[in-house]
Amino acid sequence: MVTVLKRVSRLRVPARVQQWGQPFRNIVLDYYEVSKDLIKSIKAHPVRSTIGLFCFGAVVHSSKHVPNEHSYYAEVVDWSNELSLVNESEQNKVSKSHIDRVQHLYANKRLRYVYLGLVALVMEIPTYPECKSYHYTCVHLRPRWWTFYQRIVDVGVYGNWLVIRQKMVDYDIND
Repeated sequence: MVTVLKRVSRLRVPARVQQWGQPFRNIVLDYYEVSKDLIKSIKAHPVRSTIGLFCFGAVVHSSKHVPNEHSYYAEVVDWSNELSLVNESEQNKVSKSHIDRVQHLYANKRLRYVYLGLVALVMEIPTYPECKSYHYTCVHLRPRWWTFYQRIVDVGVYGNWLVIRQKMVDYDIND
């Protein structure tokens, strides 16, 4: 790499091109210095580097396995079908009300999927975006940012939707 940088610095380049190329040259030099420092740090602290590399790999791996919007709707339909096979007198009221609420929100286009890298959220929105009612357009009636946790319907982590699984644990046992 050093010989390449020396060869690049010896080239005769017109002033205009050199002005344009200077930021790219600086970026290459910065990455070169960072990679040298990284190699020195790995050699100086091998255990810490291994742990850091493992954590980085775990984060990348889990971010690749975040469930998508279609998997949530498929999970809702699967649980709805499972619940429909159970007699109404034996259905858990919490499970039934959760599935009914999610299906109602989905039918009214009031669910929004939010991908956050490591997790995915399914959130309730006040009205669907195509609706231009006063409630949707008025700034004072919009939900506040500090109440966002109240609008979370489900949380997806590593291929699993946590809230629906927790609500559907005993779906066939009446309280």
